[in-house]
Amino acid sequence: MYLTGPANIIVIFVGLLPAFKYILWWSWSVVKRKINFFRDLFIDNYNTHEEAFEGKNGDFIDSLLIDKMEAEEEKESKEYLDKFNIINSVGELFIVGS
Repeated sequence: MYLTGPANIIVIFVGLLPAFKYILWWSWSVVKRKINFFRDLFIDNYNTHEEAFEGKNGDFIDSLLIDKMEAEEEKESKEYLDKFNIINSVGELFIVGS
């Protein structure tokens, strides 16, 4: 379910010229299914961590949730640690392989 090889090329083509998603519709639909799968996986993982969060630092998502709680007290950094920024950060780390 990784986006490698031809999937990366399709994403690049569609990024450069959006009409390619109609020309390469079958490949584009496969890429969209993979992206949606990973997005749902990351959102479910975040929601599970948020429900079970006890204020202790267990892993990377827990440390981001602690930072989010501290940022809610400060008005300036609150906008940078919202739910979707945390999900995107965790997704990027997962896809990169860290």
